[in-house]
Amino acid sequence: MNRLLPLVAVLVVVFLIGCTAENLSKALYPSFEKAIFDQTNTIRSSAGLAALVWDDKLAEIAREHSEDMAKNNYFSHTNLQGESPKDRGLRHNYTVVGENIGKISPYLSGGDKYEYNSSDGMAKLMMQFWMAGQHKYNLLNPSFTSMGVGIAYNGNEYLITQTFK
Repeated sequence: MNRLLPLVAVLVVVFLIGCTAENLSKALYPSFEKAIFDQTNTIRSSAGLAALVWDDKLAEIAREHSEDMAKNNYFSHTNLQGESPKDRGLRHNYTVVGENIGKISPYLSGGDKYEYNSSDGMAKLMMQFWMAGQHKYNLLNPSFTSMGVGIAYNGNEYLITQTFK
């Protein structure tokens, strides 16, 4: 057993080196995307609106935009190729009618309400931001029936895109 101890120590170090902040953050993407989706439907329900249905294609379009913003260090509805949300949807042979974008630091704490790196806490905080501005019109648009969410991490903050149809 004592002969295995150095090997175990080396494996632990290799594992820890491989667990960069980006890799750990990527592990949060599915739960963060679901939390954003669930929070959106909670807000819609309290406004008397029908719940949105998750759409994998819209999520793919949203995730691609978030990843592009993270990789190329910009924050805009229009990507660096000049594509609008509608253009990105058309490129995928799909209809995108609305889009919200946001960014949030995993280190941000809202006091007692939010936990560090908590998907639910960060989703609630993102929803508060979106509901305080013009983004709420997409969240509360009664003609929208489906949504996708895409998350990316640029090393400092999460970039979130919601696409609606």
